[in-house]
Amino acid sequence: MKCPKCNHENADGAKFCSNCATQLCQVCPSCNATNIPVEAKFCPVCGNKLNLIAKEEELVNECERLSKEEKLLTLALEEYAYEYKRFKNIWKVGIILSIPCFFIFSILIWFAYTNYFRPQYELKLLKKYKEKYKLQ
Repeated sequence: MKCPKCNHENADGAKFCSNCATQLCQVCPSCNATNIPVEAKFCPVCGNKLNLIAKEEELVNECERLSKEEKLLTLALEEYAYEYKRFKNIWKVGIILSIPCFFIFSILIWFAYTNYFRPQYELKLLKKYKEKYKLQ
């Protein structure tokens, strides 16, 4: 029996290639017929679909499922990237707006100090010195 993968000649009845360990025959899961060639899609004894084909279909279905998940993950990643860029832009706008607000607030504090608090303090000091030194 020749190996379909490496063309090595194996003994009759061998289940695996002695050169590359490729499976040479399969067993039918329903009637337990043996020595069915690996290329066979259906059992020659009972006509049942063989495991390798079922496994192949499972792999195709798994690949389709994974490709759908990959698409969903790609969409989620794109949405995350968009939100991240948006957040970065909002952060920049916040910083840009906070700088002028800080300066305006500083000017307001300086204005309040020079026009209200400092004169009040100076008047208080003036009264204190007038009383202390008995000035008019």
